[in-house]
Amino acid sequence: MPVPSPDFCSLKSFTPAILTQAMNAANFEGYTGPISFNPLAPVRKVGNFQIRQYNENLDPVVIGSFIDNILTVDKSKVAYYGSSFPQSTVLPSYADLTHAVVIVFFAFAILGAAIAVALLVWTIVYRNELRRSSPVFLSLLLTGIILVFVSLILISIGLKSSAMCILSDFFMFVGITLIVSNLMSRNYRVYAIFTNPTASAIHIRDQHLLRINGICMTLTLIQWGVYSFAGGVVTPTVFYGDDNKFYAYTLCESPSSWFQTFRIIAMWVYFVVLVLMVGLLGFLTRKINKLYNESQAVSIIAYMYLMFAIIFAPLYYLVGGSTDGEISRYLDILIPFTISAYTTMVVLFLPKIIGVQKELRRRSERLNAR
Repeated sequence: MPVPSPDFCSLKSFTPAILTQAMNAANFEGYTGPISFNPLAPVRKVGNFQIRQYNENLDPVVIGSFIDNILTVDKSKVAYYGSSFPQSTVLPSYADLTHAVVIVFFAFAILGAAIAVALLVWTIVYRNELRRSSPVFLSLLLTGIILVFVSLILISIGLKSSAMCILSDFFMFVGITLIVSNLMSRNYRVYAIFTNPTASAIHIRDQHLLRINGICMTLTLIQWGVYSFAGGVVTPTVFYGDDNKFYAYTLCESPSSWFQTFRIIAMWVYFVVLVLMVGLLGFLTRKINKLYNESQAVSIIAYMYLMFAIIFAPLYYLVGGSTDGEISRYLDILIPFTISAYTTMVVLFLPKIIGVQKELRRRSERLNAR
């Protein structure tokens, strides 16, 4: 059955036979009269045409011709993708390192990861001076920040395979869980000690608080595993523009729409609940001596994460299939997480660095005074 010419551009693949059928079905009024490519049409105006396909660099390549009603295709010049012949000539657009804005945020992600690693080394070296700040939990928090930046680096490279989709989600989910759960554990220790006159530090050891981290991490990994594999392996899925069918883009999605919905709702609600718990503990410990308490800094971080979750998460899906939407979706991820990670490091660690330097200076002055 011939393919009507108006539907030809909507095809996701074609063969020489389909192309011939579509051209034979074309009938329209031209400047010089009726135009038809069908050899059985009563009025025929025959022309010769080149058939071109755009490659990945958007350069036109001649792959065949239509001469004297004979279609010829040079298969050696046709762009193959996988085992299909050939895939849609509309290549998906990616937010990758071919865009200037992606290069900028890619550089920020690498720099942020390097700063977090340096702070982790600094925390280990000065762990004795940081005993009041729970260096174990500071180290885990920094590990989470590093993983978030690794996820942002993978997203900047381009999510063009199932492995990249799964790994970027894994590093992001685990990283955010480490950040939020360790903020919650540290604040819970302050709350439990200073609001319970019968409690003592020995009753709230690190291993007890690590159970909170373990529970949060277990719930995160369960959700990540269910979403990534239970409904089929998450893969970059090609979508076409709402108004422009010559615009294609990809989203990392589960083959199952149910599991995709599960990811959107469950993960968002889960992390919002964790952030709210961190903010609540910060509020309950706001009157405790700042020497032992960082409720103000923690509250700022919790408020920032919450606002970003409320504002940017819906924007990611509201972009839809608008042309060049891949950059908007990329920025909806990179902007909040980059700002959040950098702010967390500045708010939590800058006062500690200043405090440790002052303590080291006082020690040096006491030694010199002897």
